[in-house]
Amino acid sequence: MKASIELDKSATPTLKGKLGIMNAPYTATLELTRPDGSVDTLVVPSSNTDAWAVSLDGYAAGKYGAVIRPRNGMAFEGTRLAFSL
Repeated sequence: MKASIELDKSATPTLKGKLGIMNAPYTATLELTRPDGSVDTLVVPSSNTDAWAVSLDGYAAGKYGAVIRPRNGMAFEGTRLAFSL
């Protein structure tokens, strides 16, 4: 199953999507590449559904890249997104 990822700019910018599996604690990580090329690896908060979301509050304007990945094994297929804040 391939995870989904999208940018929601309706309020606080947020990356969100569906994993295709239960989002239990420590299921997924989000690799966020900043405009300067540095990478933040964030643990995706659990939701007890297949949905996930990570707030981008505090991130500066610019072009970013994001990849949602499973923390262990091949629980789901990772997905990339390029976006601008």
